[in-house]
Amino acid sequence: MIIPKTRTSPVPFLVGLLAFSLAGSSLISAKALAGSAGPFTLSLLSMLGGLVLLFPVAAARGELGVSGRAFRGCVLQALTGMALFRVCVVIGMAHVSAALAGIAMSAGPFLMAAVGFFIFRERPGRRDVLALGLVVAGTCIMRFRSSGGEIWGVVLLLVALAGETAMNALRKSTAADPIPSAANALYVTLWGMILMAPFAAVEVAVKGLPVFGTKQLAALAWYGVGPTALGYLAWSYSALRLSSRTLGIATAASPLAALALGALVLGERIGTVEAAGWTVAFCGVALAASRMVPMSGRQADAER
Repeated sequence: MIIPKTRTSPVPFLVGLLAFSLAGSSLISAKALAGSAGPFTLSLLSMLGGLVLLFPVAAARGELGVSGRAFRGCVLQALTGMALFRVCVVIGMAHVSAALAGIAMSAGPFLMAAVGFFIFRERPGRRDVLALGLVVAGTCIMRFRSSGGEIWGVVLLLVALAGETAMNALRKSTAADPIPSAANALYVTLWGMILMAPFAAVEVAVKGLPVFGTKQLAALAWYGVGPTALGYLAWSYSALRLSSRTLGIATAASPLAALALGALVLGERIGTVEAAGWTVAFCGVALAASRMVPMSGRQADAER
C-alpha cells in the first residue's frame, strides 16, 4: 500500500518567520539606541521590558512551575542566544548600517542547515535543498553590495549569529522532554538578566544612569516587547516543531526584515542589488512554506 506524503501545518513555520522577523527588528532598535548607554545596561533593560510581558503570559498558561533541572537548562540558551547575542548586536550596530548588519546575519540559514545535518542527522529532500539554495543565493547577492563598513562590527554580528544558532540547537535538543514555550521564553530571559546584571552595575557605577530621549525610549520599549517577549515566545514555540533546515530557512526573515526596516525606519537606501537578493531569498522562504517538512509524532506533540 502506498502511504501518501503528509503535509504538516504551516503554523510553526509562520510563527518561526515572525520570531526571526522580530529578531531582525532588534538590529534596528540597537541601531537607534547606539551610544545612549552601555551595551550591558541596554541589554538588561530590554530583557526587563520583555520579562514584564512574559511573566503574566506564563502565569496565565500555568507554566511558572518547572523543575529545577529545566530551570537550570535555560542557562546555556540564555548565555548564547540572549546575553551573547544581545551584547554583540548592541555593540556591533554602533559600527555598521542596518543593511550591512542584515547581510552579516544572512549566514543563519546555512549554519542552521549544517547543525541539522551534522548534529541532528537530518537528511534534506530536493525541495528543502532548493529552498535553502534560493535563500543562500539571495543573501549572497545582497552580500556583493557590502562595500565598506567596520570589520569589528561585522565580526561581532557574526559572533551574535553563532550564539543564536547555538541557542536554536540547544532548544531543539530538549524535544524529548521540552519546557513549555512561555516558560522557556520567561526563564531564558530571566537568566539573561541575571547574567547581565553584574556587568550592567559596573557600567552604571562608571558612567552613571543613562538618560534617554523620546525616540530612544520608544526603541527600548520595542526592544523589550517585540524581539524579547514576543520574539522569544514565538521562537520557543517554533524551534521544537521545525526541522533544523526549515528553522534555518525561517532565520532568513531576520536579514530580510533588517533590510526592509532599515529603509522604512532609518531611511537607508535599498539598491537594485539588495532588492534582487531580497526577492530571491523571499522565493526560497515561500517555497519552504508551500510544503512543510514532516516531523516525528513526538516532536509534533511536544507542546500543547
